[in-house]
Amino acid sequence: MNNKNILISIIIPCYNSSNTIRKCIDSIINQSYKNLEIIIIDDGSKDNTFDICKEIQKKDNRIKLFKKNNSGVSATRNFGVSHANGDYVTFVDSDDYLEFDCYERITKSINICNYDFIRYNFKYDFEKTNNNLHLLINGDISSIDEKLLVKTVICSSSIYPTYSPLLIIKKNIAKNIVFDEKLSYLEDKDYYLSLIEKTKKGYFLDEKKYIVTINNESASRNIKNSKNNIRSILALMDKIKNYYLYEQYSDIINASLVSNICYMLPNTMIDSFSECKRITNEIINNKNINNVYRDLAKNELSFKDKVIIFTLKNKFKILLYILLIIIIIIKRIKKGD
Repeated sequence: MNNKNILISIIIPCYNSSNTIRKCIDSIINQSYKNLEIIIIDDGSKDNTFDICKEIQKKDNRIKLFKKNNSGVSATRNFGVSHANGDYVTFVDSDDYLEFDCYERITKSINICNYDFIRYNFKYDFEKTNNNLHLLINGDISSIDEKLLVKTVICSSSIYPTYSPLLIIKKNIAKNIVFDEKLSYLEDKDYYLSLIEKTKKGYFLDEKKYIVTINNESASRNIKNSKNNIRSILALMDKIKNYYLYEQYSDIINASLVSNICYMLPNTMIDSFSECKRITNEIINNKNINNVYRDLAKNELSFKDKVIIFTLKNKFKILLYILLIIIIIIKRIKKGD
């Protein structure tokens, strides 16, 4: 297939994105690669996001615009895939944007070896951020050591290592891999695990063509969502037990997931001490957490995480609450609050 003939379906979920959606869409319609299908789904916005998209749609017949009741980003991405007609599908978040030659570079790589998927790279939209946090090894995924693959792509501590918009996937494969709509957090990690389970014919392309905008109001960063994010992690632990990669590397994957819980726990106390106590009990009584403690000693976890895990494992709740308060105070001192 000539790269110029590859139709790429780009799925853009948006919700209350009036401040960013125009820049996002403009970066796509102005791509040097033109054979695009642009699928925009307004997920029940309460601002004028849909009106902005409708205005832009009139100027570009490649745009398909949908509006539906709010159901979350996973359901919206699944909706977009179901309406895609391209040879490949990809995702762009409504507060992010692309460099002008993003898809031109990617289709050249697709043309080399008819890959099932390509995972490319990102950078941030402001200069002071370290854009070398998450480097990829250029090359066929089958040539990369599987343990290294799990550590660097599935479980890396870098921000957004398993970010689904960095994937471009054959449509027939994408239609058989869905985002779990029950997960409110780390749904991308689940998606990556499922994708790598189903195909090894992928390629890593260390091209930083996707520009990430840090949104402090996002679900993953909002303190009030922390308890639900922890519940999502516990649900993911239960779901992924049957994945081949989990069976082989449960110690690495469990450490990554539990480390996420340790990161979220102080936020639950900031939100509400009663919520912190409630979610702590849910963690302590969760059978999956109890099953993974034995694997954690094999990993290089931070001292803070090890202490939190120790208090959870031994049900030292008072000690845990004191530790969380200390963590909160240290964070505020560092921020200068």
